[in-house]
Amino acid sequence: MRIDPRHATRRPWVALGGAAICFYAGSLVSTDPAALGHLVGGTGLAVLGGGLTGLWARRVGRRTHARTGLGLWGLVLVVAGLVFAPAGADVARFVGGERTVLWTVSLLAAVTSLYLGFREYGAARHTLGTESVFEGDL
Repeated sequence: MRIDPRHATRRPWVALGGAAICFYAGSLVSTDPAALGHLVGGTGLAVLGGGLTGLWARRVGRRTHARTGLGLWGLVLVVAGLVFAPAGADVARFVGGERTVLWTVSLLAAVTSLYLGFREYGAARHTLGTESVFEGDL
């Protein structure tokens, strides 16, 4: 699927926000693993969140993508610190449960990093140089 260049930079953060909402709702829905409907619904929302993250990844540049991924992993560490610290449990309980917030941020960071890895692996040009640079000819 090719995105029209005129629309490629319009509001890419809406897709990432939608992905975060899908991951959060999927975490809330799938809290009871014994209920098959809840598990399927949560998985469906997680897949939709992954698709929205991919849409966001196609709309932003490499540098923005890498910085966002790194920032999300930093946020995972902050949220994990709040979840596992005794004082943070009161804050996390207010927003739907401490594990739900941690799962949301962790899934968003992981999927963003996964798409960044695919993007770098699929890059047509590598920046290592040519044979002449390795042989000493500049």
